[in-house]
Amino acid sequence: MIKDIDQVILALYYDEGLSIRKIKDIVKVGHQRIRKVIEANLEGIDLVHHIGRPTKITDEIKYLIELETLKNPSISAQKLGIEVSKAFGVELSARTINNTRNQMKFNWRPPKVKQSLNNSQKNMRYQFCSDLYYTGLINQVIYFSDESRFEQQSDSSWRWIRRGEYNEGIFNEKSKSSTSVMVWGCIGNNYKSPLIMISSKIDSYVNSDVIKNCGLVQNANHMNGQYGWYFLHDGATCHQSKKTIDELSKIMNIIPNWPQIVQI
Repeated sequence: MIKDIDQVILALYYDEGLSIRKIKDIVKVGHQRIRKVIEANLEGIDLVHHIGRPTKITDEIKYLIELETLKNPSISAQKLGIEVSKAFGVELSARTINNTRNQMKFNWRPPKVKQSLNNSQKNMRYQFCSDLYYTGLINQVIYFSDESRFEQQSDSSWRWIRRGEYNEGIFNEKSKSSTSVMVWGCIGNNYKSPLIMISSKIDSYVNSDVIKNCGLVQNANHMNGQYGWYFLHDGATCHQSKKTIDELSKIMNIIPNWPQIVQI
């Protein structure tokens, strides 16, 4: 179809002797297109047409977008647009910039979480793992439990908010004491406990009752024989208290001194 239009332009120009303006009115294409077809014919060049608007995104602009996104993953498309304009004098929309980032496999998503540990805490974890390895406990059957608190409404929900505008939609209403629930679970050798919801504060008594009544002991004894397995949970105060250790040691082997996750 494109080549057919080129042939019509050349026929009207050479055979009919029409001006570029009259050819434009007949074939409904721009002056620049008509001039290119005529010049290419005079020079014996096979003109190649690119369908659609030419892209503004060059390899240099792509590199800048990638570099700035890696340096600051939270940089907005608007700020990136300003950087592109300063560097190359090209105006790009936020949509174009974000589409380019998507093409480069960047995704808009929550940040990954990395535990903040000082050297002392790192050394403690290294020592614990070394002890497990050199004592041979690493080869034993170990069951591990942990818990996590869930709020009824997260305060980390994403929204599009424009500076200077205030409406109910931009706020996340939160009471002084947010409604939350603690969820406890345990995993081990061919075992996955039910998830247990705990609405009260977890202390030594609650922690011991949950572990004794979740079915862990019966299942582990059945699979591995009585005391043929070990139990491990993290170093939270209620886990490592004398009350908890004394109570659970009556029915299981406990691996003590797991490094505490909560920062002090």
